[in-house]
Amino acid sequence: MSYPMTQPRLGGQAFNHHQSSGAEAEYDRLRGLARAAHDQRSREQYNKQAADFIFRENNAVGRVDSDTIDLHGLYVPEAEDILEQRIRYAQSTGQTHLHV
Repeated sequence: MSYPMTQPRLGGQAFNHHQSSGAEAEYDRLRGLARAAHDQRSREQYNKQAADFIFRENNAVGRVDSDTIDLHGLYVPEAEDILEQRIRYAQSTGQTHLHV
């Protein structure tokens, strides 16, 4: 799914912690490629890569507790999709709570 660049982003910034300039540059590069893509499929692929990248960076081992997910930097529809997946996973593994 492609998201317009005017879509609200959770947290107002991509990273919820100090991030290396390399990680920030990679995130910016992927979102820029999505904006510049001329076809819907390419936009969706670049947006998905950017969303996956920012989620992995913000939720790397040691950055958040195992019962917590950080959705900063994601567009709202991206965050909703990830949250639904994470809730299903938590339920299937017997977790009783999840911090978002």
